[in-house]
Amino acid sequence: MARTVSDSSRRAYSCYWKKVAARWGELRLDEPSPSDVKQLGEYIRGNVVVRRNARGGGSAVENFITALRCPYNQAIAEGHIIEADNPARKVSKPNRPPSTRHAVPDARLAETNQITAATGKHIADYLSERIWSRFGMEFDGSWTLESDDGQETTGGGVNAALRDYARRRRLRGLLKFRGKLRWEGDLDTLRKRRGRR
Repeated sequence: MARTVSDSSRRAYSCYWKKVAARWGELRLDEPSPSDVKQLGEYIRGNVVVRRNARGGGSAVENFITALRCPYNQAIAEGHIIEADNPARKVSKPNRPPSTRHAVPDARLAETNQITAATGKHIADYLSERIWSRFGMEFDGSWTLESDDGQETTGGGVNAALRDYARRRRLRGLLKFRGKLRWEGDLDTLRKRRGRR
């Protein structure tokens, strides 16, 4: 099987093929049922390596089902089984959660360009001076630039150290709510600071 796919597919799917071989190695291709596929998918979801950008293991299950479809598609193409005996096709891939990345709206981008034009400073320097330094953060804020010439196009953030969170307690951080990550800043503190200009 590994010889019939591209190098990138082999790298991405080989770990799933090993899991299938370990669980179903003695079974014929037509023996695993769709419920067996679902069970193995849930096992993979439950044992996924949790990274800081993890989103519940849905991508691991999606990759597993895609990986499992490769040998079945090959077996169908070679006439070893028929499409009706393919349990991987009978199991839907999990729905992808909405992206956590979003583009900066045009109006907000226009505002950042106006600030840059009015102050003569890069937006990161302006925000660091007007907002981030007032929080007493240990590190400067950051702003993502699209090109080497400094064209500011996307967004930025606060590079907060744990000491900053502990000392200030003004930013509440990421909260997990119903399986979704949400940012909640302390708006009352920000409003008070803006009123003291």
